[in-house]
Amino acid sequence: MSYKNLQHYRHTVHRYLDAIWLVGSSKKKARSTMYKWLSTKMNLDIEDTHVSKFNREQCKQAIKILRPMYIQLYGQDLTYKKKRKEEINMNLQTTCTQTFETAHILPKANTKYDGLYSRTYKLKVTVEGPQIQPIGMIIPQEELKEILSKAVPDRQFIFNINNPVCKEIAYILQRYDIPYIELDKEVVAENLIQYLKDKIEYYLYEVYQYSKDIKIVEMELSSIKDEYSTKLILK
Repeated sequence: MSYKNLQHYRHTVHRYLDAIWLVGSSKKKARSTMYKWLSTKMNLDIEDTHVSKFNREQCKQAIKILRPMYIQLYGQDLTYKKKRKEEINMNLQTTCTQTFETAHILPKANTKYDGLYSRTYKLKVTVEGPQIQPIGMIIPQEELKEILSKAVPDRQFIFNINNPVCKEIAYILQRYDIPYIELDKEVVAENLIQYLKDKIEYYLYEVYQYSKDIKIVEMELSSIKDEYSTKLILK
């Protein structure tokens, strides 16, 4: 197998890793165990065992470690088939939704604030990427659901840190160890959906360590009660 550049090396390491840990029954535990094992084998700190941080030599080292495991599991090595012209830009998409509740304050131009609001939101997230072979998935549905459940704040007060009323509420919440979310801008759907994007990407790439070949392409945040929605297009 020939490698064109560092990105190709990293992509190959991810293909080996994804195919190996996806065989496990407990996917989150399998991935965590896999990375700890690889960090030991490569003599790296666990926080440095991220494929996105690997240089060319580290990728070669990881491939040398992972290739025998892959062959043992699947009876053959990774293959790269030459893509037909019509397949070159072909990806697949997976969509997942998460419902959550929040409380926040919306200010008015002519008053200090417009009262405390509670909202029930539904977030729909679409990720796009190539299939992980030989499993044939982009990302397991239950794992994408797990990422959303961890990244999306449910039953929390979300507030603008520049709002003095919100600061007083946050002070009380802090005293009683009640969780809350701080934004540096107004808590409107357009800002909230961007905050959620950053959180989901953190879990997708940093915590669950998926390759950036898998990316969020669309998010829609809708208010169940008021029947409006805000859509974020990332293509």
